[in-house]
Amino acid sequence: MSGRPTVTVYMHPDCHLCAVAIDRLRELAPRLGFALALVDVYADPQLLARYFERVPVVAVEGVEVCSLYLDERALSARLAAAATGA
Repeated sequence: MSGRPTVTVYMHPDCHLCAVAIDRLRELAPRLGFALALVDVYADPQLLARYFERVPVVAVEGVEVCSLYLDERALSARLAAAATGA
């Protein structure tokens, strides 16, 4: 993989847990070196069906890391694995 990995948050705008996770991810991004992408599950019926009850869902390069609450340890481990191509 070249460049910074992408951390995607599947969320919806009125979700308090989403806001908390996104704020923390914005703080972590410069130190951990990732790009942050936000995906509103309301914009896609398939994503809404898949994630509605579990948001926020955090994924690194398409691999789900955690849901409901940000697991910083799991995020760091997945970012390290992505950096090595694992």
